Order: sequence, then C-alpha cells, then structure tokens
Amino acid sequence: MSDITTNPIAEAIKFRQLGATPKQEQSQQPQEQPAPKPKEQKEVRRRVTAYLPIPLAKWLNTQKFDTGREISEIVEEALEEYIERH
Repeated sequence: MSDITTNPIAEAIKFRQLGATPKQEQSQQPQEQPAPKPKEQKEVRRRVTAYLPIPLAKWLNTQKFDTGREISEIVEEALEEYIERH
C-alpha cells in the first residue's frame, strides 16, 4: 500500500480537504461543526429523478449549503407550496 504522503486521495480523506498537507492542516485553526439536527420522523419516501436547467440546479445546491437542509426537503417544500397555489 502506498504511503499517505504520496497518495493525494488518502491525503484528502485524512485531512478532509483536497490539496491539504500536514503543514496546511496544522496552520489552520480547528473549525467547530454544529451538532447535527435531529431528523423528524417522516413518511416513507420514494426516489425520483428530475432533470433541471443548470441555473435551477445551481440554486438548489446553493440553498442546500446555505440552509443545511437536504435537497429533498427543499424540493418537497417547493412542491407543496406549488400544489397549494394551484
């Protein structure tokens, strides 16, 4: 097995950052991550694939990271609001 210093994939896994090295990791202050939010008990879900225009897909991913919510939750809320209006 290759040494971790020569394997970029192993380094990314170890330092949880692409391109991180031990020197970079030591110079950064450890960041505290918020505790995961408890999930509400939800009904059984079914996987659905939807193809979106690129601007909508980018917006959806931005919302995911800005709010900390899952894409499924964001889409579910949007569809429920749409159904209420129509």
